[in-house]
Amino acid sequence: MFNEFKSEVMEKALDEEQLFQKYFIDNQTYFFHNEINDINLEYDLKKSFAGILGIHVNDIYIVGSGKTGFSIKPKCRGREFDGAFNRSKKLKDRSDIDIAIVNSDLFDFVQENIYDWSSAFKDDWDKNKYYKSGTEIFGVSLKYKFLEYLSKGWYRPDFAPNDYQLETNESDSNINQIKKVWSKKLNRNVAFAIYKNWHFFKKYQMENISTLKIEIESGINL
Repeated sequence: MFNEFKSEVMEKALDEEQLFQKYFIDNQTYFFHNEINDINLEYDLKKSFAGILGIHVNDIYIVGSGKTGFSIKPKCRGREFDGAFNRSKKLKDRSDIDIAIVNSDLFDFVQENIYDWSSAFKDDWDKNKYYKSGTEIFGVSLKYKFLEYLSKGWYRPDFAPNDYQLETNESDSNINQIKKVWSKKLNRNVAFAIYKNWHFFKKYQMENISTLKIEIESGINL
């Protein structure tokens, strides 16, 4: 998949908008089609998350290397799906299945919910189960990294406080329970993020595509 992507970049066959649409939206999901050969399971996964969140299944997208077969994230651009695991053979290095949830009403609900829960963000936090110290890693507390991404229309659970539980207005079940069920079923971590709308979701993907495109055209070995 990555070689095909590189070829189309070098041939200038598609512009960035078309690359995004083809590889990150329209193409079949690499993990379910190529790795486990069960495309019905992808629908079941989306349906589970949609049901617990009270949204339409079309608001849920598989992203990352699980979608394309290669990563576009900084520091691991071009890395193949399960690339780290294939070299280390350690289960912790298996690639995540990343889920993007794009729904304005849900994002607004979550923003209001954590605003009330944190006493209008007066409460502070600098660590959680993902990061031992935000200040050491980012130079600012984890709270401010969380707020930075929230201002970008992106709710990131990995920056949220440890004891914050995302509840929906449609169900009293916790989304993290569904996440654990699917992580066990797929034998790898399932991660999710919630975007305010298509603009913020697409903007992030396009920025990474643009950078990757420049690196490919510059002849950087990926």
